[in-house]
Amino acid sequence: KYHPDVVKPQIASVPEPAEFDNIEEPVQTVEEVDFDTKSMTLLIVDDQDDILQFIKDEYASLFKTIYTAHDGKEALDLIRQRMPNVVVSDIMMPRMNGFELCKTIKTDLELSSIPVILLTSRSDPKNQDMGYKMGADSFLPKPFDSKLLYKIIRSQLKNRFEIKRQYATSFFTA
Repeated sequence: KYHPDVVKPQIASVPEPAEFDNIEEPVQTVEEVDFDTKSMTLLIVDDQDDILQFIKDEYASLFKTIYTAHDGKEALDLIRQRMPNVVVSDIMMPRMNGFELCKTIKTDLELSSIPVILLTSRSDPKNQDMGYKMGADSFLPKPFDSKLLYKIIRSQLKNRFEIKRQYATSFFTA
């Protein structure tokens, strides 16, 4: 029933399909094409062997070495021994969960520059918020698209590379 005090919501018009014809795909830049992860190392942390094996198989040709760990404590030992370039970790694991692992990495001066990407089946905003508070560089819900995960890994590694390059350049030119 109509009531004069109730304001009718305005609905935005939806673009016609023809309007989408002019949208261009993003063009890859030289830096995106040239940035290669084949000389880098990856650590995958998950208590499920099938996920560890899947990621390891998917990315075997994309990284120099792929390490695996079943929980945060095992991962932390590996990180201190091997210093991987990037860590991809589940959150829910025994002994030390992904939040604790992330916080430990990000509060240790020698490890804090390692990008940490969290994977989890618990993708509610509360868990994402907690992940970012612990210092996570990115967060991806399970099930995940392996191509998207690789793009995130590559983006994080490229960003770290650029920061180091700019720092080295400014350090020697100052």
